[in-house]
Amino acid sequence: NCRWLCDSLYGFLAEHGRATAGADTGGAPTDGEQDRDALVTMRGVGHGYPTLREGYNHVLDGLDLELYAGDRVALVGANGSGKSTLLRLLTGLESPDRGTVTVLGRDTSETLPEQLADDTVYIHQNPEEMFVEDTVRKDIAYYLENRDAPNVDDRVDEILAYLDLEHLADRDGRLMSLGQQRRASLGIGLATDPTVVLLDEPTGSLDLQSRREVTGMLRKAESRVETVVVASHDLQLVAAWANRVLVMGEGEVLADAPPAAVFSDPDLLAETDLRQPQVVELSRRLGLESPALSTDAMCETLARSLGDDVVEAGGGGGIGEAGDSDDEAESDGGAR
Repeated sequence: NCRWLCDSLYGFLAEHGRATAGADTGGAPTDGEQDRDALVTMRGVGHGYPTLREGYNHVLDGLDLELYAGDRVALVGANGSGKSTLLRLLTGLESPDRGTVTVLGRDTSETLPEQLADDTVYIHQNPEEMFVEDTVRKDIAYYLENRDAPNVDDRVDEILAYLDLEHLADRDGRLMSLGQQRRASLGIGLATDPTVVLLDEPTGSLDLQSRREVTGMLRKAESRVETVVVASHDLQLVAAWANRVLVMGEGEVLADAPPAAVFSDPDLLAETDLRQPQVVELSRRLGLESPALSTDAMCETLARSLGDDVVEAGGGGGIGEAGDSDDEAESDGGAR
């Protein structure tokens, strides 16, 4: 586990010097980004829901936000912090109580959700809601045909091959495992060639292997869409995949920064009840100058610092696989 690795490797790092793990850039818009047109803009957005006991519950309060092409955005925070509400506002399924939400130049309060869906795809937290036919192949075709897409059969074959879903093509999505449903639902969403993809808890309740497969599909999605926004409690996914993390709380964005900055801020983590992913915690205990955000990055960092032969001597799974049991994987989840 993490403590055993620290004890085993700390001496080596002390002898050979500290290493610096590569950290992804990202975070709040830079001056250069502000010169470009944002794909998504939220201005003074307030939204909430009536409750029986407490009256009106303000979920979002005066939120300002801009998202740009190339953003891989992770929304994190405690339950009720507004992550799912923000996603629904971007789809047009709900209109803000005040303020404006603009997606690709269109005010969501003045645009039908069906029109927004041509360019903005929302992947449900419950993926079975996306399956209406008796095979995954037919489901993908169904969504394409509803958008009058040309060459439907060719596009279905292409997306199945691109996302390695061919072995699921003739399965009934409603009868598949949760991990298979999540992957197939992402295939359905990407088949329509959207500009923005929104996902709600894409790795929730999945085992380790399924989480890795979904993460791999998200990386593949980057070449087909301009912006991906994920609401998630899976902080290992956030660290390894995102280049911009929005920490939600108290109706607003408490932090907008790259993963390395978010997970290196103890005050922010304590305030929002978020936990460092295991690989980031290991980086801290080993004294790395900047945290490794994935197991691959950790292995590469140690290889540079100690020499490839030292890392390989660990055998089999390598440094990065320690602690990757299903039980420990679930512990990366932050606030529940």
